[in-house]
Amino acid sequence: MCGDAKICSLTKLLFSGIFLISSNPVYASDISLFAGWWDVNSTTLSIGELEFDNFSVFGIRHEKDIFSILGFENTFSFSPGSVLTTAGENDKGIQSTSNLVLNIPVGRVLPFVTAGLGVSHKMGGSFPDVGRSFLINWGAGVKLTRLVGLMGLRMDYRRFSIRGVLDGNVSTNELSAGVMFTY
Repeated sequence: MCGDAKICSLTKLLFSGIFLISSNPVYASDISLFAGWWDVNSTTLSIGELEFDNFSVFGIRHEKDIFSILGFENTFSFSPGSVLTTAGENDKGIQSTSNLVLNIPVGRVLPFVTAGLGVSHKMGGSFPDVGRSFLINWGAGVKLTRLVGLMGLRMDYRRFSIRGVLDGNVSTNELSAGVMFTY
């Protein structure tokens, strides 16, 4: 059912963490719908340099705060172009990440930093055909909470390191913004 033992183990670990954190008392939660842009850097491998396309990304983020400033966030995103699509190809991709979030409350403005692990999956047949890849990410952003009722805005910067692309790693930057609902 699962082709790569490392990815299967990581996925089980991520879901176990989600369920463990979900069982704790919750201080606040938010759900964000976002759209953004990925800037994928080229990379030099033993077979030569690969030039990747930049593309848009759409997704949902759910954060539960465990303590008043510490939270756990899950992100699921879809891209009409994959992170690992070489220039000129037309593949799609999905990404799933789980992050620890440190919020710094300042009234309705909520700056934060985040770091976590995830999985990226490329759908399509262009080179490189890597299927699923492990990724590490970190970032920062700001949430503007409860601007109108429970609705606010959220802006993020994320840096991703995608592992195991042929014999190297690929780094990307994500800029995104979206609507946030706090409950």
